Amino acid sequence: MISNNISDKTPNQTVWYFRGTTHSNGLKICCSPYDKHGKKIEVNKEKFNESNHDKSFLFSNFSGNLKIIEIHYFGEWHKYKFCDAWHCAWIPNIIEIDLSVEEQKKAFLIFKKLVINTEKINGFSINDKKHSLNKKPEFKSLLIRILNSKIYQSLN
Repeated sequence: MISNNISDKTPNQTVWYFRGTTHSNGLKICCSPYDKHGKKIEVNKEKFNESNHDKSFLFSNFSGNLKIIEIHYFGEWHKYKFCDAWHCAWIPNIIEIDLSVEEQKKAFLIFKKLVINTEKINGFSINDKKHSLNKKPEFKSLLIRILNSKIYQSLN
């Protein structure tokens, strides 16, 4: 179920939910799709297809410049044995992003398309407090930096 009761705030509506997590190399913004009942939508088996919106972006600061250093695509279900018992977990397929201008533009474009699609699906802004991302100052600040960055603004 969706954390922070977003389904209570958006009843009977499919929602793509943004949240933030800390990572040893920076801050990660995650998007997860949920159905109108608040249950996580199963992702497309083709992880790298743009229709798979269950992904995360790891942002880091390099000499004052915001960069995307990894994109995590979710959709692989792995079974593993631990303490003589079988367990299952979603394992991300992690794509490392080169720091070159060209690769950063590609990564930021993927992020921007996700934001635009999310706002269309949800009917409310990425800046809305329904996303837990906006309830934590470090992630709200990160989002503002991303949306106002030259690279994000330059992409169509």
